Amino acid sequence: MTQPVMLANKQAVALAQALGLVPVFATARIYTGPVRAIKLERVFGITSFELG
Repeated sequence: MTQPVMLANKQAVALAQALGLVPVFATARIYTGPVRAIKLERVFGITSFELG
């Protein structure tokens, strides 16, 4: 298991806490190929599109 992106980005966590945001639901990252490198310092949130 890997650390959630939000928790790996300390600035994003501080911003969310300062705004009084709290987790509402969780998502899972699923890959069909190699995991691509991302710059976590540029990620401040994750969106999810769910059908069903």
